[in-house]
Amino acid sequence: MATGLRLAASLVLALQLAYGHRVVASEPNVPPDKILPQLAWSFKEPVPASVEDLIKQLDAYAKSIKETVNKRELQKVFPGKQLDIQYKYAVQLPTGQWDTLKVVVRVKERGKPLTYGEILLQLHQASHQHLKNEDHHYFEGLYRLSRPFEQGVPAYEVYLGS
Repeated sequence: MATGLRLAASLVLALQLAYGHRVVASEPNVPPDKILPQLAWSFKEPVPASVEDLIKQLDAYAKSIKETVNKRELQKVFPGKQLDIQYKYAVQLPTGQWDTLKVVVRVKERGKPLTYGEILLQLHQASHQHLKNEDHHYFEGLYRLSRPFEQGVPAYEVYLGS
């Protein structure tokens, strides 16, 4: 019995040593893999003037589709001072063909910590002109890309639904 307990304790210690150094996305200063994946929003909506205005619009939008807004999640602070967000939109060429363009938006702190609400606001301000008339204008979250566009700046792609 004692040998079995020692063996189990040794195994636990070995696993802690082997995997204890791994970085988990929930740790401070590590960019998350996903941001606001459950938030209901449309880039067709008017551009909010502030985060407070955005939250009011998110509330109204959520009520209109019988959803709720997790305001706590919008107040989470991003573990960095900036991030890049890529989005796509379609343009019709003179030939009648359609092409997809990719745009990268740099979102930065503006004198105070960068919250998820501020990230969404800056993204909406930057992308509204391109996305407001797109079929795919419904926000479905930000997902971290495996490679940044610039070293040291986390990069995300916004998923858009129709």
